Amino acid sequence: MALLKCKECGSSVSSSAKKCLNCGKPTSPQTSWMTWTVLTLIIFGGLVSVTNNRAKNDIQANAPSTQQTAVPTVPLSAAQKQANKKNDEERMKKKLDEIEDRLSENNKYMQKYYARDDQLQKANEDYLWVFATETATDSNLSKSIVKKALALKPKIEQQARKMYASVLEHKMMDARQDISFSAKGKENKTLYVKWVLMGNATAYNFHKEIAEKARGYGFTKVVYTDGYNETWTYDLRS
Repeated sequence: MALLKCKECGSSVSSSAKKCLNCGKPTSPQTSWMTWTVLTLIIFGGLVSVTNNRAKNDIQANAPSTQQTAVPTVPLSAAQKQANKKNDEERMKKKLDEIEDRLSENNKYMQKYYARDDQLQKANEDYLWVFATETATDSNLSKSIVKKALALKPKIEQQARKMYASVLEHKMMDARQDISFSAKGKENKTLYVKWVLMGNATAYNFHKEIAEKARGYGFTKVVYTDGYNETWTYDLRS
């Protein structure tokens, strides 16, 4: 609490008194330092906000436009179209030659070793590429390219089935199980699984594990056998 001087008579008056005790003049309410501080902060904050908004608006107004200007499409000339067709022909021919060479290399490899997972994966990729080429409607594809793709497609499929059987047998050997897998029959579409301990229940459980994937590789049936007289055949087309 502080003493103030009365503006009317000059007498000392307490800051908490409502009027001067000498002359009765009402005292003016005093604004505390905290009130002044809060008011100052509010005013200052408002000024900063207004300044920031103006600066932001100025930046946005002067910033370069990010909207892309549409570039008119220039029609290709006959010479450019011919050049593009030639480039596509060369690229696709090179790819088909690579696939053909890979088929030959894989056949030689599998005469001595088990097929590898990466070889089987590459065969899947080759099949998808050839299938896309075969079904493409691009006018740049010549008849010779499509014809070669059509010729390679069944070869890739048949080799992939042999690879799949080889990979399965290799995994069984790694697990110390003497179980053989082989792709036989027309177009390698029959998967043979031979194990001396094969029985009805064993064949059934085996089939649950491999049926879906075998179907995906184009096998039409799986034959389980003990290598002697017993066989169990599952048709994958049904």
